[in-house]
Amino acid sequence: MKIKCFAVLMLSAFVFSYSMVNAMEVEKIVKIRTQTIDDKVFVHGSTVNSVAWSSDGKKLASGSSDSKVIIWDVEAGKLIQTLEGHKSFVNSVAWSSDGKKLASGSSDSKVIIWDVEAGKIIQTLEGHKGSVNSVSWSSDGTKLASGSYDSKVIIWDVETWKLIQTLVGDKGQIVSVAWSLDGTKLASAGPSYNEVTIWDVEAGKIIQTLKGHVSDIFSIAWSPDGTKLASCSSDSKVIIWDVETWKKITTLVWSKEVQPIVSVDWSPDSKYISAGSFFGAIIVWDVEAGKIKEILRGRGSVNSVAWSPDGKKLASGSDDKKLVIWQLFYD
Repeated sequence: MKIKCFAVLMLSAFVFSYSMVNAMEVEKIVKIRTQTIDDKVFVHGSTVNSVAWSSDGKKLASGSSDSKVIIWDVEAGKLIQTLEGHKSFVNSVAWSSDGKKLASGSSDSKVIIWDVEAGKIIQTLEGHKGSVNSVSWSSDGTKLASGSYDSKVIIWDVETWKLIQTLVGDKGQIVSVAWSLDGTKLASAGPSYNEVTIWDVEAGKIIQTLKGHVSDIFSIAWSPDGTKLASCSSDSKVIIWDVETWKKITTLVWSKEVQPIVSVDWSPDSKYISAGSFFGAIIVWDVEAGKIKEILRGRGSVNSVAWSPDGKKLASGSDDKKLVIWQLFYD
């Protein structure tokens, strides 16, 4: 959902997943891998917009444009639970740290908190006036952040489910929010501008604006070790930021052509970055080396990527209605 308007414009200029020039250049660097029998595939009724692992790595949640949230048993490869309550696209899903609750954000402007085992709604959070595109729990589990097309980030108290803080900038729509490891800061970004905003959550103030991309930013992710922040953009780049100095550490370039990157996530050891492309590629970089480790080739815009807690699998959700669990074979 969050990139559909952009998609219409892009499809008028591009009709295939990779440009042949770019594919040939990439082949010289690393082998492109397609799905194998070791990889698992689950199917939604429509576009898969978001995927998220439970903290124990046994379950996977997916949110789709079919308005449903589905909980999957990863090992058995089976559907466990279908959560229905939203009236429009589900754009974002996120697990609580204890794995008992799940938050989902939707184009119906609502955030729903689910009791996963019971399959029931605990709370519906209403405060946004536009599509909710991103939800994120603080690491200590006491707060939930939601970002929306209404240009607001709302911070919710998890005990009372009341609104604690509303963060309002002047930059426009929000499509991605991410907490710092210590829970004192929040990063937000959107397609209406080319910057990442860093907030002091308690003060409700902007403490830093990160400038480096030259086009729409679609996703941001804090590294698990808390030292870096990644942002990805339609400029075909992932930028890695130092969260002490707020300076660029490195820029990972996917293509010399216009190949938008729309989703990003870190490996649990903060060694690798995975990024989903608008045209079906999932690029895995070795961050320190600044080199591509592997390319996984899917179909359609890869709207969400998520590493398993043990780092041995990568989940991706795409426009082709599929959620794929890729087996990884890294050191």
